[in-house]
Amino acid sequence: MSNYFAQTEALMNAKKEAKVLKELKCGSMSKDAISTLTSFRIFEGNKPIFSLLIKKLTLESFG
Repeated sequence: MSNYFAQTEALMNAKKEAKVLKELKCGSMSKDAISTLTSFRIFEGNKPIFSLLIKKLTLESFG
């Protein structure tokens, strides 16, 4: 469930290059690895998403 909520929050909030670089530099990665991974971890926010929390998916609960 935590990943479910984290993805929803990530799509709402963007992740900028400065934050990605800060996160990657905290680890013990080489500069080449950091430059390779940076472009894959940057994304835009403000993406609409539809999330449901229900016990069982039925026609009545969905519609």
